[in-house]
Amino acid sequence: MNFKRIFIKTSLFLSLLFILTACHSVMSIQQVGSEPVKLKRADWDGVWTHPEGALHVHVVSRSQGILRLAWIEEGGKKNFSMQIVKAFVRKVGTWKMVSVREEDAKKGANYLWARIENDGDHILIWLPDADRIKSLIEKGHLEGKVEEKSIVLGKLSNAQLARLSSTTEIPLFLWDKPLILIHSTE
Repeated sequence: MNFKRIFIKTSLFLSLLFILTACHSVMSIQQVGSEPVKLKRADWDGVWTHPEGALHVHVVSRSQGILRLAWIEEGGKKNFSMQIVKAFVRKVGTWKMVSVREEDAKKGANYLWARIENDGDHILIWLPDADRIKSLIEKGHLEGKVEEKSIVLGKLSNAQLARLSSTTEIPLFLWDKPLILIHSTE
């Protein structure tokens, strides 16, 4: 499974958003953020629904901000398989970012990432704007490279991380296209 597809299938969680982000996915060679977010199990654990399906979320490490995400993926001829990924929730200023890669991904694999907010009942996710991130890389404002079908951020300095969460610069996220997940009651 390629990285763009990981997020597309993860939750059905980021599926609509990646489709809407033009032809490039925005990845990073490392988890995006400066430090782990302390997670509350009550806010994260459980089943989260989206019009296209359900995502099971489990807090693996509260102190390290690590989640395990699982869903059922339908293959051809009515074959089904369980898909599992790890997600890392980290801080960038006052914002939270989530970085995802396949559970069995080889060392050095890239992470897909997005801004995330969770109030315990809803998760909101905003993907980075690929065109604007590409422009900042080309101007030398962000470390990274533009590949054929993806944009890969390099190791970011604290100043570059701060730029991602800046509200005074051009918007770097697709604010008008959030994905909303609803926490299912038991």
